[in-house]
Amino acid sequence: MNLHSYRMHMDAEDFEKWRFLLRAPGGGPLAALRREGRCLVRADYESPGDFRASLGRRWRRAQKAEAGHWRTWRKKGLEKDVSLVDFFGDVVEKTGGLPGGGGTRVLDVGCGPVSVFNFHRAEGAEPIGIDPLGVTYAEEELMEWDAHAAPRPIPVIGLPAEKLPFPDDTFDHVVCFNALDHVSDPPAVLREMRRVLGTGGTLRVWVNTFAPWIKRFLFFDTPHPWHWDHREFRRLAQQAGFHVVRELAEPMTIDLPASLPGKLRYFHYWIATWFVCSSYFQFSRRDGAGYGSDHPEPHRFPSG
Repeated sequence: MNLHSYRMHMDAEDFEKWRFLLRAPGGGPLAALRREGRCLVRADYESPGDFRASLGRRWRRAQKAEAGHWRTWRKKGLEKDVSLVDFFGDVVEKTGGLPGGGGTRVLDVGCGPVSVFNFHRAEGAEPIGIDPLGVTYAEEELMEWDAHAAPRPIPVIGLPAEKLPFPDDTFDHVVCFNALDHVSDPPAVLREMRRVLGTGGTLRVWVNTFAPWIKRFLFFDTPHPWHWDHREFRRLAQQAGFHVVRELAEPMTIDLPASLPGKLRYFHYWIATWFVCSSYFQFSRRDGAGYGSDHPEPHRFPSG
């Protein structure tokens, strides 16, 4: 049995709160836990193999591109002044409101260095994040948060989400914002999110979707190994055991310069507004056997 490790961005208070729930990826036992420095915790666990190695070359390229994006995104012309409080406020509203409340556990899958819960957090909620680049974000001090919403960023586990390090039914709510098209195995991640979501809980998802005709031309999109249209993604979630509570698809909007030269400067963003949609979902967990997409469709919100 080999000994493997992962690390968490977590201070002492969060460490004591979460350590009794944490498991090794895939559910194995933790061999040891020890603190390293002020904010990083190292978890050693026994495993027959490190599942990161099976995630594929394209996924590793996507993660490299993702890390590069977050190292420089505040230096880019269109993004350097973005208010994440306003931005995530819009996403939260379109996925059904702020999840959580007093004592509820909430998981942010693919949280990046700017988790929604660093900018909007229900009083008493206990959020935690998971992201394969979590330790990179912590060590390079890329985390951002709003002090009015949270006294510190949420704790982040530095692991992929294909095998979540939590027991079944751990969380009251799960969110996954702009992350599922970055993972190696979306159906596996959806099944894992369903596994750790308690009965009566919700999964909130925001994902970019595409006009069906354009997907065949997106092989160059290194940061995003996956592309779906809105219906394809809905079906994927249903097949993983979720029921659609609400959904909304609307054209992607980007604050571009008004002039033609300004639009041409950001040509790739301008083109994206023609064929990329922002799809927002709120799902509930479907229990029992026979998950599929042959159930009656829910009421759909206007596409805008």
